[in-house]
Amino acid sequence: MIDDNFKSEDLIDRIAKLDNVVVQHPDMINAIEGIKRCINLSEKYREPVGCMLLAEGGMGKSTICKLIEAGLPKGIHKTETEEIKIISAFRAEVPSQISLSHLASNILSGLSDSTPDSGTIAGKTKRIATHIKNCQTKVIFLDECHNFLVASPVRNSAHIAALRWIKSLVNSTSACLCLVGTEESESIIDSDMSFQLTRRFKYRFRIRKLMPGTSKNPGELYYFLDRMGTHLKKEFLLENVHLADSYLNTVRIYLATSGNLDYIMTLIKEGLQLTLGAAGKQLTLDDFAIVWDSGIMHSASCTKRNPFRLSEADLAGEFRRYK
Repeated sequence: MIDDNFKSEDLIDRIAKLDNVVVQHPDMINAIEGIKRCINLSEKYREPVGCMLLAEGGMGKSTICKLIEAGLPKGIHKTETEEIKIISAFRAEVPSQISLSHLASNILSGLSDSTPDSGTIAGKTKRIATHIKNCQTKVIFLDECHNFLVASPVRNSAHIAALRWIKSLVNSTSACLCLVGTEESESIIDSDMSFQLTRRFKYRFRIRKLMPGTSKNPGELYYFLDRMGTHLKKEFLLENVHLADSYLNTVRIYLATSGNLDYIMTLIKEGLQLTLGAAGKQLTLDDFAIVWDSGIMHSASCTKRNPFRLSEADLAGEFRRYK
């Protein structure tokens, strides 16, 4: 029964603030520092230095892009004739149905072009280069680049044209171009040396799923849960949070989420709604078990058995099977 002090909307508003909490782990730190280095090298070298940010969905690629964007200059650049908005970084999406014109328009939109859909491909490309220079753009995050993949073993003409256009875009600007997508995206860049994209995107940063490690040498998942648990206690005045209080609980959460960051946070947020809704002071395994039973974790879970209801022996067996 929901306590009178915690109305449903209030709960959601409070828990939603967790979306703004970033607990950085080694892969994330490596990616942020690596991309920043590529941006710096692009400003110094004769040719811009491209890179790739690779991870499955829900592992924090967008968060990394936002953190880098937040650390770059903003403001207005004044010339003798006009004031130009500084756009140090922006994200543009590769459309699911590859259209070179649509892709160029998405990039122009990111550069605040007044008519991003107008003009020929050549005209749009020229405007992109001009905007990048005038807006002092340092990095472009080209998101969903796995959309360049096609099911057919032979690429169609639109995909070939898009890849060649990316090469020309890299050549015509001084900005770092960061391709963002799933790990399969790598095959796009490496598949045809004639595009010369491999050397332009030689820096690859991978965000791997968070692993529990071992009881003697805990992994990234353990440390993530430990830091998140500390934050939850402070923010929600909880007496105890059963996340990283034992290595076995870390294993349970791994089996429930496969180490996917988005599913980990979904599990925590849904569990919190149960705890706070009942005016509880502890986020318990029972809360997580109820969340798992609801079915929302099943597409990510390593196991068909509820890991929060397993004995230690059964838990160990499940973990050996799926790790």
